[in-house]
Amino acid sequence: MLLQRLAELNYQFLVYGSAALTSPVFRNGLFLGIDHLRRYTPGDTPWLRDVQITKDFINHLDDRKPFFGLLFYDAAHGYSLPENSTPHFQPSWTALDVLKLTPNASSVEVHNLYRSALYNIDGLIGNVLTHLKNRKLLDNTIVIITADHGQEFNDNKKNYWGHGSNFSRTQLQVPLVIHWPGKDKQQVLAKTLHYDISATLLKEFLHAQGKTDNYSSGHSLFEPIPNSEWMVATAYGECIAFISRDIIKVFYLDGTTETLNPHLDPISSGKTPPSLGALMASLTDYVKPSIDKAAVN
Repeated sequence: MLLQRLAELNYQFLVYGSAALTSPVFRNGLFLGIDHLRRYTPGDTPWLRDVQITKDFINHLDDRKPFFGLLFYDAAHGYSLPENSTPHFQPSWTALDVLKLTPNASSVEVHNLYRSALYNIDGLIGNVLTHLKNRKLLDNTIVIITADHGQEFNDNKKNYWGHGSNFSRTQLQVPLVIHWPGKDKQQVLAKTLHYDISATLLKEFLHAQGKTDNYSSGHSLFEPIPNSEWMVATAYGECIAFISRDIIKVFYLDGTTETLNPHLDPISSGKTPPSLGALMASLTDYVKPSIDKAAVN
């Protein structure tokens, strides 16, 4: 809904992914209807592709038109650094070696490699912000810096490395920094979700009418955020988890469940999460109109 409305307002779309934008989530979901979506970026390594998407955004930005830009950086995901460079943070590996990620391995060197990749991405983001500032665009441009997932380095001592393998805070929590001209500085301490970003843009920027419940699963970050005891997360469509302060309740597609504490230790019982059926119904409310329309057409 967000991107559809921006298209109606004749925004230019500068969508560049260092990682390929080929999954159905991108191709047939988020960017459906966006003309000339580039699915691949040239470059032999994630770092080179990160550099390329930064150049492409800067070179193709037409400041005579409103724009929506998305730079999907990937060097941290691939632990990728410039060729022949020295990692900024030491001691560090020079490249990722997954065979060394064992239960008793030190996390310091691989974590510093990851931090160095992020450090380099920060420099590219700095180039983008400087470019916007020099073209006098930063004072009327909303900038959002976030990530799609966290990254674990055996933090819970269960031999989990990376992401997509559990619902601990380490793998779920992401940074969220927003530059919003005209808004006072503030720090939001409430529990928030990715859904809240689009809801905030729809409500506060595009001035969507009524409650955000009418068009989104999220809530505006500039309004009182509901103090829900439970949050929900999913993993690649394979399972869904209810997460509270002290319980992680995971439901798998085969009907089995498991209950864990925040450190991923199994526990026998705990508070009962809300109805799974009711939750799933609420999560699909916002795709039903598109499905129905597709069926009619």
